[in-house]
Amino acid sequence: MALRLSSRFRALGKAIAERKDPIQKIALRAGAAVSLVFIVLLVHRSAYALVMRSPDFKVPQALARAQVAPAWADPTAAESVVMLPAGRDTLLDPDLVPGVAASFASNPWVRRVVAVERVFPDQVRVRLELRTARLAVRRANGHVLVDRDGVRLPGVYDKLPRHAIEVAGAASVPPAAGRRWEGPEIASALEMATLAEGESILRGLDIRVVDVANLNGRRDPRSPDLCLVTAGGAYIGWGRAPSALRFGEPTLAEKLDNLRRTSENYPRLEGVSFVKIHQKGPARVKPVEVGVVRRAR
Repeated sequence: MALRLSSRFRALGKAIAERKDPIQKIALRAGAAVSLVFIVLLVHRSAYALVMRSPDFKVPQALARAQVAPAWADPTAAESVVMLPAGRDTLLDPDLVPGVAASFASNPWVRRVVAVERVFPDQVRVRLELRTARLAVRRANGHVLVDRDGVRLPGVYDKLPRHAIEVAGAASVPPAAGRRWEGPEIASALEMATLAEGESILRGLDIRVVDVANLNGRRDPRSPDLCLVTAGGAYIGWGRAPSALRFGEPTLAEKLDNLRRTSENYPRLEGVSFVKIHQKGPARVKPVEVGVVRRAR
């Protein structure tokens, strides 16, 4: 038994000795490959560092400022401009795209960053969805603008932007620019603005103001919660917004039908001071009081 084991060990040793040269060759080749990879990595790292320092790929200072506010807004306001990474950053910087996207996303004029793309050698292309004024809330010092999402826009303005509906009688305090204006006043005004835009009878009357002063009957529970004011100055006692109708109040269809019937007798509500449609039954119309003009003798 011992002789057999001894002969097998000698045979194994002889086999290892015969294969020594191929193993050495494989080891040498593997070592050379590893060394080559290491050298390539060093060269790639050096080349990358060289490109990163190259002025050809720098974002120029001229592109460091991006105007995002509309033409009618204050161009000197801090929120009107987005500052972009420039000078020290290149298009190859892995943090450039997310950094640019974050800079725009934090601006209150920007509703959504659609895409940020590198355009070699030295440009960044940004696609945005900007916020537009939907409401202009009347305040003592001017108008505060709100977009369709209820987000307050920067600035306070004397003139209303085009297509913005004025909101009168709001008692709540405006939030900071870029924040959502919480509360039923703005929510109701936005709902009525959408209705005024979507319903043909209201579009024809050219609604300019949503009055929320009596919302939830806070001034007079017998008066309509919301009033609409036409371009001609006629007041429409509307009542509650469609989403907040209460028992006993006419439906949306009934209110619109009453307005249509009134408009047949008073086109565009000319000559009407007040028309109430917030109660069941036909509309209650109050014509404009016409004074008597006497000629001077």
